[in-house]
Amino acid sequence: MSILTHILRPLIHHWARAALPDESGRLTVPGLTARVRIVTDGGGVPHILAENEGDLFFAQGWLHARERLWQMEVTRRFATGELAELLGDQPLTSPDVTVHLAGGRVSDFDLFSRAFGIARAARASRANLDERSHAAADAYAAGVNRSIEEAIEGRRLPPEMRLLRAEPRRWDGFDVMLLSKVLAFSLSHCWRVKLTSALLAQRLGPDSARARELIGTAEWPERPRIVPDAERARPTATTPSTSSMRGGGRGRSVADLLAMDRGLRRTGGSWGQHLGSNSWVVDGRRSSSGGPLLANDPHLQLTAPGLAYLVHLRGGDYDVMGASFPGAPGIVLGRNRRIAWGCTNVMADDVDWFVERTRDGTHYLDEGEVWREIEVLEETIQIKGRPPRVERIRMTSRGPIMTDVIGRSSGDAAAATDRGADGDGATADGVSPPLRDDGFGIGLAADEVLSMSWTAERSPGAEGRAILELGRASSWEEFTGALRFFRAPAQNFIYADVDGKVGYHTAGWFPRRRGGGARPTPTRAWTGEGAGEGDGVPFEELPSVLEPASGAVITANNKIHDEDYAHYITDYWDPPYRARRIGERLDDRRVHTVESFGAIQREVTSVQARALVTDVIAPLAAEIRRDHPGDLRALDAIVGGPTCEDPWDFLCDVGSRGAAAFHAFLVGLSETVIRPQLGASLHRALSETFNGYLLQLEAMLRGDGAWIPRRSRARVVAGALKRAAAILEERLPDGDWRWGRLHRVTFNHAFHGNPMLAPLFDVGPFEAPGSSYTPWNGQFYFTEPFDQVSGPAYRHVSDLAETPPCMHALGSTGRSGNPVSPRYRSDAPLWFAGGFRTIHFDEDQFDRGAPVLDLGPG
Repeated sequence: MSILTHILRPLIHHWARAALPDESGRLTVPGLTARVRIVTDGGGVPHILAENEGDLFFAQGWLHARERLWQMEVTRRFATGELAELLGDQPLTSPDVTVHLAGGRVSDFDLFSRAFGIARAARASRANLDERSHAAADAYAAGVNRSIEEAIEGRRLPPEMRLLRAEPRRWDGFDVMLLSKVLAFSLSHCWRVKLTSALLAQRLGPDSARARELIGTAEWPERPRIVPDAERARPTATTPSTSSMRGGGRGRSVADLLAMDRGLRRTGGSWGQHLGSNSWVVDGRRSSSGGPLLANDPHLQLTAPGLAYLVHLRGGDYDVMGASFPGAPGIVLGRNRRIAWGCTNVMADDVDWFVERTRDGTHYLDEGEVWREIEVLEETIQIKGRPPRVERIRMTSRGPIMTDVIGRSSGDAAAATDRGADGDGATADGVSPPLRDDGFGIGLAADEVLSMSWTAERSPGAEGRAILELGRASSWEEFTGALRFFRAPAQNFIYADVDGKVGYHTAGWFPRRRGGGARPTPTRAWTGEGAGEGDGVPFEELPSVLEPASGAVITANNKIHDEDYAHYITDYWDPPYRARRIGERLDDRRVHTVESFGAIQREVTSVQARALVTDVIAPLAAEIRRDHPGDLRALDAIVGGPTCEDPWDFLCDVGSRGAAAFHAFLVGLSETVIRPQLGASLHRALSETFNGYLLQLEAMLRGDGAWIPRRSRARVVAGALKRAAAILEERLPDGDWRWGRLHRVTFNHAFHGNPMLAPLFDVGPFEAPGSSYTPWNGQFYFTEPFDQVSGPAYRHVSDLAETPPCMHALGSTGRSGNPVSPRYRSDAPLWFAGGFRTIHFDEDQFDRGAPVLDLGPG
C-alpha cells in the first residue's frame, strides 16, 4: 500500500463515515404523500412498506440513492457518454486499450457510447411507456432527487464524489430508463463475435477449413434444449455463410472497435466474455413440499458494490421482493405472493453490420441504388477542467457509422502502429497494436464505411413497464402479458406459481431476416441481401412451454429449441456444459428442496473436463508417456501418475490440483495451436469474444481436422500439457498447484484501476471455486488467466408452497455502497459459502427489534 494511500485513508474514512445513513429513527421527507416505513431485517435487507404506489417508488429511489448514489451516477454516465465530465479526460490506462488506442482518453469512451446508441435506445423505450409506468419512473426519479438534495445539504455525498469534487445532477424519467439499455449493451455479444469472424475470415480465408473450424457452430453429444419438443414446428431456417467480405481494398481496423468496447465495458462494470446465467424450475411432482421450486443465479461482472440490491416492496398493488438494480424502480428478478420468476440471457443475434457506400461523406447508397442523405448528430462532450469536445456521429437508416468513431481519438494514436519483431504485430510490451492494412482488417474501399443496426434501438420495447407488471402479475397469463413489452436484452424467462404451474417463455424482439437465417457479416447494404422483413418474430410464436411433461425447465444460455423450430433467433448459444450438469443434479434425486437447489448453484463439477479427459486425454496418456517424454506433472495431476497418484475427480474447488492442471492445459492448447497462426491480437479477439471457443477447441481435439489432424493428436496434447506445466511452474514455483491459488476473484470498484484507491474500495481478492462452464460460474480469460471476471452476482431460490411465504436470496458483496459500512462487505463470506438470506413477506416474521426508519411527508 502506497504512502499516498495511507494519507488518503483517514480522509476517505472521514467522508465515508459522514455519509453513513441511519437505519432507524424518524425523518420528514418532502415529496411523500403518506407515511412510509423501511424495516431492515437481520440479513440487512430493507422492507419498504408504503400506503400507495407513488410513495413506494419514491421511497425506493430515495433509498437506492441514499446507499448507491455513486454506482447509479457512474452507470448513468456510462450510458449517456458523460464519463469525462465526471472523471476528466484522463488517458486510457488499461493495457489492452492503451496499446490499441495509444493516446486515447476517457472522452473517446464517451464518443463510443454515444455512437453505439445506449441513450438513444433508452429514449425510444421511454416513449413506449404507459401512463402508470411513467408515473412510477417519475416518482422514483423524484425520490432520487430528494436523496441527492439531502446529501448536498448535509455534506454527505459519497466519498468518491468528494474525491472528484463532483456533484450529481438531478434525475428525471429518462434517466430511469437507461439501466435496461445498459443491461442490453452488456448482454449483447454477437456484434463482437461477428467482427471477429470477419477478421478471421480475412486472415484465414472465408472458405478455409481452419476458418470453418474456428467460426462454425460445434455440436455436442446429447446437447440439451430448453424447449426440446417445440409445438410450432415448421421448416428449418437456413444459415448463410459467416462472411461476405472480399479481401483487399483499404484496410479499416475493427480491432480498435473491439478494444474500445473492452475498455468501456470494464469501466462500466459489464466486462465478461459471455455474461449469462443459470435458472431452472421444477413442479410439485419433483419437490418435497409439493409446490414448484425455482432457482436463478445471473452471471454478471462481480463489482463492489454488487449489481443487485435486495429489497421488499409493499404498497398499492405491489408486494414483491428480490433483486432490484439501483437506477430503476421495481424488482427485476424475484417473486411476489403468487408467482416467482427468473431469467437468463438468450445470447440473441441482436446486431447486424453493414458495409455502406458513401459519396462525398454526405450521402449513402441505399437499396434500389438510391442515394440518401446521411443524418448527422452533433454531440458535445463536456470534459472536466477542459473545453468541451464537439463531435459528429453520422447515421444511415440502419444505424450509426461505427468506423467513424475509430481514428478520432482526442490523443495521438501513432504510437500504436509500430510492428514488433515477432511478426504478429506485438509491441515492445507484448501486446498487439490495431490490425490495419495488412490482410487482417476488413477490406473496405475508400468510399466505404461500416454501420451497425442494434435491435434495442431498431425496435424499442418498454422494459420498464414489463418489470413493473411482472411485480404485480398473479398468473401465467399476466406474466406472459408483461413479457410482451420486454424486447432488449432478449431473455429466457422461467415461471412458477402457487397453483402449481411452471413454465418458460422467450422474451425479446428478433428480426425476421431475409433468407430466414443469420445474416452474413458484414453485408453490403445497397444490395438488399441482408435486409429484414416484417416486424420481427411474433410474440405468440416465440419458444414457450407451460407445464412441461418432464416437470422441469432448465436454462443456462444453452440452445433453446430443436432444429424444426420455424424462426431464426440466434446461433450464439453458450456451450451446454452448465445445462447438462444442472440436469444431472436434478436427476440425482427424486424430489428436491431449497437446500438441494442451493447445492446445485454451488456445483463445481466440470462436465467439459470429464468428457474431454475421459474421451481424449486419458486414452492418450500411455502414448504421451512413451513417445513424448518431458515434464508430465500436468498429465499426472489430471489422470493420475507418479507425481500425483489419484486421478482428478473433475471438481473445480479451490484445493484441486487437477483443476489447476486442466485449465492450464486449455490455456496451453490455445497458446500452442491457435495463437501462432492468428497472432496476438486476433487470438485475443477470438478467445475473448467467442462464447463457444472452448467448445471449438474440444471439437478440434475430438475430430480429424485442419488444426489438429488425428495423427497429430498425441503430439498436440503432449505439447499443451508441457506448456501447462510451464505455466504452473512460473506462477506457483513452490509446486503447490491448488486451483484457488491461480483462480482468484476481486469485487472491483470503479476505482480498481487506481493503485492508490483500489485497496480502499475493492473487496478481495479471494480464492474462487468453479470455472467458466461449471454451474458455479467462475469465468476467466485465456489471455489473462486465471483471474475470475464474472460470476453469480445474485442467487435466488423460491419454494412456492413454503409457509409463511418467503424467498431465499443473496447478493454478492452487501447492501451498502459505502466502503466503511459494515454492510459493504457483509454478504461476501456467505456468498462464498453458498448461503442465502431468508426474506419474509409478513411483518410478524421480521426480526424482533429490527430497526425501523419512519418517513413522514413534509
